[in-house]
Amino acid sequence: MINDSLLIACGSGSGLVGVQQTDLGVGITGLDVSHTYYSAAFSPDGAFLALGHASGGKLSIINTSDWSEVPATPYISYNVEDCAFSPDGAHLAAVYFYGNTLTVINTADWSVVAGTPSMPGTTYGCSFSMDNNFLAIAHGSGNNLTILNTTDWSAEAGTPVLPGASYTCAFSPDGDFLAVGHTGGNRLTIINTADWSVVAGTPSLTSDTRYCAFSPGGDFLALANSSGNRLTIINTADWSVVAGTPALPSTGYGCAFSPDGSLLAVGHDAGNSLTIINTADWSVVADTPALPATGRACAFSPTSLITPGRKVETKDYSGAYIAATVSIVDRNLSLIDTINSLGALNLYRFKESDLWLIMKDDRPGATSDAFARIILDANSGDLPPLVLTQGYIGDLVTISSNLTTQAGAPGDEVVIRNWTTRELVAKVIPDANGDWSAQVPPGTYDVSYIAENCAPVIHGPYTVELP
Repeated sequence: MINDSLLIACGSGSGLVGVQQTDLGVGITGLDVSHTYYSAAFSPDGAFLALGHASGGKLSIINTSDWSEVPATPYISYNVEDCAFSPDGAHLAAVYFYGNTLTVINTADWSVVAGTPSMPGTTYGCSFSMDNNFLAIAHGSGNNLTILNTTDWSAEAGTPVLPGASYTCAFSPDGDFLAVGHTGGNRLTIINTADWSVVAGTPSLTSDTRYCAFSPGGDFLALANSSGNRLTIINTADWSVVAGTPALPSTGYGCAFSPDGSLLAVGHDAGNSLTIINTADWSVVADTPALPATGRACAFSPTSLITPGRKVETKDYSGAYIAATVSIVDRNLSLIDTINSLGALNLYRFKESDLWLIMKDDRPGATSDAFARIILDANSGDLPPLVLTQGYIGDLVTISSNLTTQAGAPGDEVVIRNWTTRELVAKVIPDANGDWSAQVPPGTYDVSYIAENCAPVIHGPYTVELP
């Protein structure tokens, strides 16, 4: 089982959000690519992430070792609706509006494969067979489905004519079936790849399917739909619809199973725009990150892609955990993101980062915000939590004593720390008689006495309260 794969979720105007499978409640940001996205696909070894979008060259290929963009990525002039790597990793297919509507790329040097045919009309979906022998393309004209033989990129004869425009297609993991979602008729066609015949007895859907995905074991077929529950799960043993699956708040556009099959992610319109489902009982995973706009595509990495992270805690002056909003800014103090903490969280970023965290204190009477520098790298996940502490508001208590050496001289310094958090509260220099005093919030403290040529002495804990 792969329990630490990375889920990429993206969509219209939302940029890119990552979700670590080991920490589903955390949204990972910081990848220096921002577009309106339509599609996403990881290479079989997880080394590359392909993203189809609506700006620039319309296709970005990201090297996941450092999340940099591959400079040799071919330029595509039209919105890339879907993209898919071949199972052997040798090719990347991208389908799009207008033009030839299909580009196949050789991943050895990111060159465009010559001799591939132009598809009739707009293409919406693509899928390689698990034996790498075929590339299926869902499109909106002609037969509405084309299957190419990858040995020479010629079209297979004898494939069925579908009753309406096709939006999505997916080969089953065992290669025995090809699922196609389309308009018209049953809106779903399952094809036997042995002879390209249509499988009988499959369910009739009440709305168009925008995307489909088989589970890793091939036991289930997930369909993101445009109306009704907007999510249909089919048991491939008998092609029956699974009962009790959750409904999406609006049109589903993209879906993906995790590599271990334990999760199903669905990008959709409205609500959080991202729903993650536990496939053991088809329950919705609570408190997952929200996309700021329509979720269009989801893709899990096939291998572990642990991102730089560190534990962060937000506390009040006494050391108790508090809920807080923390701003993440770069070294130039430009806002990058905000996170909501319930007291303890893991902060992840795609790339190694040198940042500031700022916890603003807007309470009446507050005089300062809490802030700290945080460096995220390969080792930061093993470091102790970085603590942001909220200041005390209220009456102070006087704590006092005397620090005199055996020679009768006053000590050099008194250091007062919070006994619970071990944080510095005050430093005081004794007067000529060794007397000292400090005002501190009510609480429990340890006091360190420091004098030249003497070993430091620590007293406490002392608990002080308001009179």
